[in-house]
Amino acid sequence: MKAMRKAMAALLVAAMLAIANLPTRAASTTTIPADADSFVLSTRPTANKGTATTLRVRNDTEITYMRFRVSGLPAGHEVSAATLRVYASSAGKCALGVDVFRAANDTWGETTISWNNQPGPTGPVLANLAWTTKNSYRAFQVTSAVSGSGPVSFLLRHAPGCSVTSGVPLTSREAGSNQPQLLVETIPTTSSPACSDGQDNDGDGLTDYPADPGCTSVSDTDETDPPPPSPACSDGLDNDSDGLTDHPADPGCTDASDTDETDAPPPAPACSDGLDNDSDGLIDHPTDPGCTDASDTDETDAPPSPESENVIAAAGDIVCDPTSSSFGGTNPTVCQHRATAALLSGADVVLPLGDLQYPNGSLDAFNQGYELSWGQDAAKTYPVPGNHEYNTGLAQGYFDYWTSKGRPTGVAGTGYYSFDLGAWHVVALNSQCSAVPCAEGSLQNDFLEQDLASTTETCIVAYWHHPYFNSGAVHGASMPSGVKAFWVDLYAAGADVILNSHEHNYQRYAKQDPLGQATGNGIREFVVGTGGKALYTLLDVKDANYEVGNATDFGVLRLHLAQTSYSWEFVALSGTVLDSGGPVSCN
Repeated sequence: MKAMRKAMAALLVAAMLAIANLPTRAASTTTIPADADSFVLSTRPTANKGTATTLRVRNDTEITYMRFRVSGLPAGHEVSAATLRVYASSAGKCALGVDVFRAANDTWGETTISWNNQPGPTGPVLANLAWTTKNSYRAFQVTSAVSGSGPVSFLLRHAPGCSVTSGVPLTSREAGSNQPQLLVETIPTTSSPACSDGQDNDGDGLTDYPADPGCTSVSDTDETDPPPPSPACSDGLDNDSDGLTDHPADPGCTDASDTDETDAPPPAPACSDGLDNDSDGLIDHPTDPGCTDASDTDETDAPPSPESENVIAAAGDIVCDPTSSSFGGTNPTVCQHRATAALLSGADVVLPLGDLQYPNGSLDAFNQGYELSWGQDAAKTYPVPGNHEYNTGLAQGYFDYWTSKGRPTGVAGTGYYSFDLGAWHVVALNSQCSAVPCAEGSLQNDFLEQDLASTTETCIVAYWHHPYFNSGAVHGASMPSGVKAFWVDLYAAGADVILNSHEHNYQRYAKQDPLGQATGNGIREFVVGTGGKALYTLLDVKDANYEVGNATDFGVLRLHLAQTSYSWEFVALSGTVLDSGGPVSCN
């Protein structure tokens, strides 16, 4: 009896050891980068933001899309969890949180998606998250949307009931760091049927359901393809009942091996074929103005009527100290404000770009200096202040002078405002950030975001004193950090042109993003510090997207604003055009 008990105990120990040594299901995590991302705006229904470095979520009017191509998962594994990680540089701004949905399709294009052609959501909310801190990743659990390899797209927007005034910025895959990620966790699977085991069991180059035609479902245990049907175009039968049989008699047959004898339907008219035949971003009747009805065979738009345009004259760093011995302009190297004022004739709008009156912008100096030259065009002037204006209190002389002229200066001495000019939206900003803060979250930046979100104009120009990109020898070695927030919001809104001065010369830059990367939908910056005070030289090594500069001539930039484009001329005191270009289409 004792021997039997010992034997049973030995068997029990052996069984426990065997169980302990069974292999565990080792988990694995694969990090998938975004394959495409963009955001769409209800206020700019045809705009595309596929190359933006910052994405945005605001209520249900600014919606972000992200697509990931899941691949590289361990063989023989199945998905156990999936987490969408996005980097937010601000709080979520709404206590109801941000919702994540599965996008209705994965075929949208990063550089073509817009409000008008977005796929929209499908199914229930996958995840919801609210947060109050900034500059960190946010994790959304999206396991139900990820079953294995292949594309998967997500849509992010604020939950219903949110009504925030500025968007939540999210880092895009075009940024240098903190790009979106999809973390896919997998575990080894148990033995799977042939149609879901990840293997090409019948050697036809196709694997599993639904890719392999031998599979009826994921539980199908036989991946072998069924025998092909007899070709309809050589079986001696009139399969489509059109009175014609087989190739070449039946027009539905391309050759004798064709398995479908059905005649191809006649091509749809251009205005009902679902295609953008004239590449204007609009499709079919009644959306495309080139279509008179659905049967119209020509989608091409009628040629537009000639565009009207408005002309802006702009420059900064303008009028010398009225007590200076050079004030009269006899020295051609300084104090040429009267000569540049003569170039304002014919302009619809005058934009002085800051440092209007030296040395300190006092009201007396404005009345004795600026008033006698550029002040003669005050009725069509929309000013912004510079740093010299703030040498007198909080630019009191500047605000008193322009208030006396009935010209806009913003609310309660803020110096920022906006207006429309034809088809263009024009935004005036105050870059004296030490007096009027400029950074993300400031009142001025909130104004800018709300203003850009509400405009319905298709083209945007903004202007202030201090340039962010500058190849000038005096101020070009540093970039004013405060105005970067202006650039970020303007770029996200599809702005076209930025005008600055401060550096006493002329500079033109190629279209670029806030990181200084050249891009076709970027913003073109002009530095026009040639209003008359004096001139500065240029750096030997210029910024990356610098195109043209002039450090020897006073002058004025004449910006021609058409309905959907702009062009420019930098005009010297002699009337000679030293730089010109355009027309350039709006973003």
